[in-house]
Amino acid sequence: MARRANDKLWFAGFARQVIGPGATPPTLAAYGPAATAGLVRRLSKTFDQVVIKVPDSAGSAGNLRLDSEGLKQLSLADLRAMIVQRLHATGWQDTYPVLVGVWDSDVIGSPSAQLWLPHLSDGPPVVEGIFEQRLRTEVAAFVGAARSTLPDALQKQFSSEALRIASVLQRLGYFGRCSLDAVICQTADAPPRVHWIECNGRWGGVSIPMTAAGQIIDPLPSKAMAVVQEVLKDRPVRLPDLLELWNDLLFKKGKRKSGLIIMAAPNHPRGGLINLLSVGETQDGADAMLDEAMHRLSGTAPV
Repeated sequence: MARRANDKLWFAGFARQVIGPGATPPTLAAYGPAATAGLVRRLSKTFDQVVIKVPDSAGSAGNLRLDSEGLKQLSLADLRAMIVQRLHATGWQDTYPVLVGVWDSDVIGSPSAQLWLPHLSDGPPVVEGIFEQRLRTEVAAFVGAARSTLPDALQKQFSSEALRIASVLQRLGYFGRCSLDAVICQTADAPPRVHWIECNGRWGGVSIPMTAAGQIIDPLPSKAMAVVQEVLKDRPVRLPDLLELWNDLLFKKGKRKSGLIIMAAPNHPRGGLINLLSVGETQDGADAMLDEAMHRLSGTAPV
C-alpha cells in the first residue's frame, strides 16, 4: 500500500474514484516514448501547459513541465526525442508508464493536508494540520511551508476531502504518516475547486518539523509555524556559523516560547542545506523570523 500510495498515476485514479471525476487535472498514462509524445501533443492543443511525471519519483524530482506554445513547431519525432532527453536529465531510467497530464492554471493556492492514519482498529484518520506549500514554480519543487490561511469554507472542504481519501487508504491497509498535496484553482466565473496532485505516504518536509515542534515546545503556544528547506548551491555553510549568526533568533527551551529550530546540519554535497522550523506567537511572527534568518544568511554566505 505504501508503494501504491506514493505512485502518482495510481493516486490520480484513486482520488477520482473516491472524490469524483473532477478531483484531479486531466491525467493519462503513457506506455512508451511515442505514446508519451502523442499524449503531450494532444493535450497541448487544448491546455497552456503540460506536465510529464515519473510516477514513483519523490516530489518534483521527476517532473517535466512543458509550455504548449513552444511545442507547436516540433514534429512528433523531435518532440519524442526532446522528452526522452529531458527525462533522462532528471535521472529517469526508461521505465514506463509515465504520467502525462495538465499543469493547472488559475492556481490560487497549493495546500497540503498532514495526516496521521492509525491502524484501522485504533480509530479514524486525523488531519493534524493544513499547510500552504511554498514551491519553485518551474517544477513545483518544495522549498517550505506555512500554516494555511485558506478561507474557512474552503479549508473545511479541503479537510473533508482529505479525510475521505485517507479513510479509504486506511481501509485498504495503509497506516502511519501521510500527506496529500493539492492545488486550488479558481477562475473569475466559477467557485474554487480542489485538484488533488499526489500522496506522500511517508514522513516528509512538513510532518517531521510539525511533529518535532510538538515534542520540543510543550504545549505549543500557538499553531503558527513555518518551514524552509533550501539548498544554497556551491555555498557551503558551517553549523557553528549558523548558531552564531542566528543566536538571538534561536528557540531556547525554558527561556522563550518562540524562535528558530535548526532541523538538520547544513552539510550537503551541492552546497549548504538550510532546513529551518520557525515557531511564533502569530503566523506573521513565524514568517518574519524566517525572513530575517534568510536575510542575514544572504548577506554573509559566500557567493
